[in-house]
Amino acid sequence: MQEGRSWLARLLAAEPALAPDLRAKTLKGAGVLAWYQSDYEQATVDFETSLQLYRQLDDEDGIAHLTNNLGVLALHQGR
Repeated sequence: MQEGRSWLARLLAAEPALAPDLRAKTLKGAGVLAWYQSDYEQATVDFETSLQLYRQLDDEDGIAHLTNNLGVLALHQGR
């Protein structure tokens, strides 16, 4: 998990001009890996940023997935 997070973090840092759809997917993946490592704060940041991008893209599927991820993450935190 940590290696995957490292690779995704490097990709996001090295490619600031990454297409918005790819950035959204990468952030979603990074959020999932952070979540699996119980790094809920980073997972929330990654998911919220990804959700913003999906909203800008008017990607209903992405919006639905990220809204679900944020809801389940909040549930796991007792919120």
